[in-house]
Amino acid sequence: MGSGIHETTRSVHSDAPRVSGTHEFTIRNYSRTKGIGIGKPIYSGNFTVDDHEWNIEFYPDGCSFFDWRDPALFARLVRMPVTPLQAAVKFQLIDPRPRNGAGKVLYGVNLAVATFDYNAYCWGLRRFISRKRLEGADLGALHDDSITVRCTVSVLKPEARVALLGNVEVPVPPSCFAENAARFLATGRAPFDVKFNVGGVVLEAHRLVLASQSPWFDSLLYGHWGDTRVVEIGGTSPEVFKAVLHYIYNDQLPDGATADEEATRQLFVAADMYLLERLKKMCASRLCRFLQDGTVESIMQLAEAHSCIELQQACKSYMATGLPV
Repeated sequence: MGSGIHETTRSVHSDAPRVSGTHEFTIRNYSRTKGIGIGKPIYSGNFTVDDHEWNIEFYPDGCSFFDWRDPALFARLVRMPVTPLQAAVKFQLIDPRPRNGAGKVLYGVNLAVATFDYNAYCWGLRRFISRKRLEGADLGALHDDSITVRCTVSVLKPEARVALLGNVEVPVPPSCFAENAARFLATGRAPFDVKFNVGGVVLEAHRLVLASQSPWFDSLLYGHWGDTRVVEIGGTSPEVFKAVLHYIYNDQLPDGATADEEATRQLFVAADMYLLERLKKMCASRLCRFLQDGTVESIMQLAEAHSCIELQQACKSYMATGLPV
């Protein structure tokens, strides 16, 4: 495609109990990378942090059908570790113009500590930044048709305490929903084959879609109750169940679904109930924003009840520092 990539490993240092490394790569001829296709990444070269090899995946056209408008960015562990490891990742866009001084940060996002193992070796952001903002003159990240991305990986040792401060988000794993199936279902041509009665409100859906995204729905719809045409749903309000269905079909939350703490709590509980791990982490990320003196204990109890380690860590950090996450 004719693009050029320039890379440097800026630093690797140990600050026990963590080891951090920073890697930069410049993607030249950026305009030529657009249109390479949804889900097709540009890989950085490998770099080493704490004796582990990493690289960066940059998706110019997005990593899934639902996010094709905006670039995605992930940190990837090249080889699976013998034992799971925990690491925090920070992505930044660096000013490429020499006159502005090397290393000036124009935009950045921190991810909270995530576990890298056989099941999840790649963490990042499906929407790192909007394409409009990335290419806009106000930000200044695109210069001479080039952008420079900096990735900092901090590997935590077992004794490390996790501090989730500043602009932090619970990392969200990339979507695994088949793009071709998603594209077809978005047309609405496939007939519904199951109904749910939620508090007197009847909602329709496709068995295959729900079962493919959730082990809970798989067991329900293709197990003992497989022949049931109308499924009674308890313990969840119609509004929350609608939000769950919207997420399953669209791979994102509906507008306003996590606008307030109570709505976010309910959706977090539903995500755990229906075994939607990614949705659960999305809600955990939102709940971090509601941490304050009057809510931290109840949110901590919620995190413990539903085994969300990242949210527990965020609460502990707030309790220890008194600083918002």
